[in-house]
Amino acid sequence: MSQYDFGVINPNTKNGATLATDLNSWRDALHSLHKGSIRPDYAVNGTIWLDDSLDNNWLLKLYNGEHDVVLREIDPNGESALLPLHRGGTGAADAEGAREALELGALAIQSQVNTNLIEDLAVTGEKVAAHTLTLNKLAKGTPGDVIAYDTDGLPAATRFTANIENSRRCKKISKGNYGMSSHVVSVYLMEDGTIRSCGYGGNNSNGDPAGANTYVPGRVALSHPDVNIVAVYSGHHSHYALDDTGNVYSWGLNDYGQLGHGDTVNRPVATRIEFFVQNDLKVVEVYTIGAAYEQRNTTIFRTDKGYLYACGFNGQGQLGDGTTANKVAPVRCGYLENICQVHIGGGYPTCIHAVNDKGQLWSWGWNGFGQLGLGHTTSEDTPVKSSMTQVKKVLGASGRVDNPNVADNRGFSLVLKTDGTLWATGANIYGQLGQGNTTDLHTWTQIQFPEGDTIVDIALGCGYYAPVIALNDQGEVLCWGYNGYGQLGNGVDDKAQSLPFKPEGEWQGKVTRIAIGGSISHSALVVESDGALWGCGYNGNMNLGVGDATHSHQSAHQCEFRRVLGLNGTIRDWWIHGHSGDWGIRVLYEDGRVDACGHNKDYGFCGTQSGNLHHQGVLAPVRF
Repeated sequence: MSQYDFGVINPNTKNGATLATDLNSWRDALHSLHKGSIRPDYAVNGTIWLDDSLDNNWLLKLYNGEHDVVLREIDPNGESALLPLHRGGTGAADAEGAREALELGALAIQSQVNTNLIEDLAVTGEKVAAHTLTLNKLAKGTPGDVIAYDTDGLPAATRFTANIENSRRCKKISKGNYGMSSHVVSVYLMEDGTIRSCGYGGNNSNGDPAGANTYVPGRVALSHPDVNIVAVYSGHHSHYALDDTGNVYSWGLNDYGQLGHGDTVNRPVATRIEFFVQNDLKVVEVYTIGAAYEQRNTTIFRTDKGYLYACGFNGQGQLGDGTTANKVAPVRCGYLENICQVHIGGGYPTCIHAVNDKGQLWSWGWNGFGQLGLGHTTSEDTPVKSSMTQVKKVLGASGRVDNPNVADNRGFSLVLKTDGTLWATGANIYGQLGQGNTTDLHTWTQIQFPEGDTIVDIALGCGYYAPVIALNDQGEVLCWGYNGYGQLGNGVDDKAQSLPFKPEGEWQGKVTRIAIGGSISHSALVVESDGALWGCGYNGNMNLGVGDATHSHQSAHQCEFRRVLGLNGTIRDWWIHGHSGDWGIRVLYEDGRVDACGHNKDYGFCGTQSGNLHHQGVLAPVRF
């Protein structure tokens, strides 16, 4: 017996034998720390219980009356309990454990702690009693914090600032195109200009020459190692780096020629695309296809003059060159110029939208459901000028059911105008067009908000199972569309919400950023509010970092947004890596540290574990 509730004891109905049975069962529950796969129904504010829902990663949790706070991560097959060290340490009780966990040295060369050093470096100024500490209880964290442990292996001091080498300090997280990026691979640009990557090695996606999976970020080789890389971008399994002179370097999967090298050969080395050098073109931005179920990889490059060049898959005219033939080297997309924004609809087949510096919209590619907003459903192989003007942001999405034998593609698009109005067109099976119905549209139609909200940002999910989230100028979030995992945060899991509404929560009114993770039906909404992250929806692989693997539509969570656990610092940036149900959150702090959570068991693309892979239930340090 691991969990048991005998309710309120009624002395008029319970005899000695029944009461003894209840008390013995309750004793068993106490001895097992109320162990179970879900929180006990009888939990109250302050209850500590043991979550054993994952075979190789138990979590000790404290219920605070609203949600569970993770106290420890426990390996039931090992001999240690790891602290959920979002605080920069390793969880190791001694230096040897720290070396093994971090694969680097720990401070263990003296027999006594230098208490003066501790007092000088302590962030909070707290003093540490010398007799409780020895230096082999100091473990270096990632990338440069130090945690002190007492003789029982428990934290006895706050963290201390240590020098963080630029090779271990992240500058930028690799991004996709207004959404998720890079399936089961994470890519980072470091402060020293190097590129690091971890996760899936097939197709050389992580830069490993042997094609092996890597569990902690390793360096990606550059064909020209002396250049100054300023940005990194990721598509499905294809990646790109941009230097400060406008040259582009690409590596990974190249099945349609999307790397731009004139062939379809995969590459482990970030190799310069010679087309731009030979034609004296300076690239300022790279746009990749968003990570989604079933990919046909297309890449678009924008130059300093606002010209667009593209390569890769072109089955529906996505390259905009007047043909439907794939291209292994960049070709110009029509005769567009002064373009300042591009969006490649995630999923297959894709639609393309571009906006020039005057807010004029151009669209091309797949148009099977009228998602180009041109009044018809015929695909276009060259850019077509739209009736839509004063465009601030445009997003398109494509997708299909998660069955390669079923050809059921769908797509839709949204436009946010500079006046704060929102417009939609395309497929509407789950009410994602926000019109109060499920009728498809072939022309741009305005979405009416219940309180006349002025919209400042939008995010959308997969083109088939399609949730939508919008942010107004009051820091409030509105949601509609697909809701199969309760991702809209409205307390129910009805699969169609065709009118925008505002979910409730303490985070509302303070939101500064929105995003959607996952594809096909496995999506979730994530928001940043008052320096914290909150998520709602699919969570089967601990994607949301809330300390468990239960979805938001499961009864205990009532389809409400939950706080992402383990946040430790001031957020500089965050992004979502992965697609389908294989995704997670990456957080970059102001001091260059990165934390990650979510899917990790199969390929290690969180970068938080060097072995014994399991999904990462709360944000934890990436081991650079």
